[in-house]
Amino acid sequence: MKLDQKYFIPFLAVVAIATALLITFFTISSQKGQRQVFRNYIMQQDSLSLEKMPVLYENDSLSVSDLKGKFVILDFWATWSNFSEDAHFQIAKLVEQYPDTLEVIAGVVKDQQEKIDSYIERHDFPFHFVEGTAVFNKYDIPGMPTEIIYDPEGNIMDVYFGYSDSSQYDSLRTLLNNGE
Repeated sequence: MKLDQKYFIPFLAVVAIATALLITFFTISSQKGQRQVFRNYIMQQDSLSLEKMPVLYENDSLSVSDLKGKFVILDFWATWSNFSEDAHFQIAKLVEQYPDTLEVIAGVVKDQQEKIDSYIERHDFPFHFVEGTAVFNKYDIPGMPTEIIYDPEGNIMDVYFGYSDSSQYDSLRTLLNNGE
């Protein structure tokens, strides 16, 4: 079978579009699978809450278990992730509403120090900023930003991947309102 020359370019275009669609489909499916595997793994055994991370600008380290007795958001973020900043504004509102009940450990991942410094200075979010790259890599966390929500007993309540809008924090807001 020989393909007529006038159909060759349209044929290549159709093949290219079909290939792009298949790649997109399998990439999205793979990401969802990785997120579910991570969620299941981290919910079953939470050694992550014991991981000490260096506090930025201090000679100290911090872990989720150090903040037992409060709700904790362990947030892995980066200045190069457009969604991190949007999520931080929403999380900061929650911390301002519930300063005695909620703490945030913001673990910066794979970022340039001058960008981190500028970001922290520009926003002055009420978070504990830590270096999170080593922990992010160790646990193979699939996405940026990723937030792991802990209850006051140190148990994982939920895991958020990415940022959609402020409604993703509604269940946490409800728990904080009820004082649980």
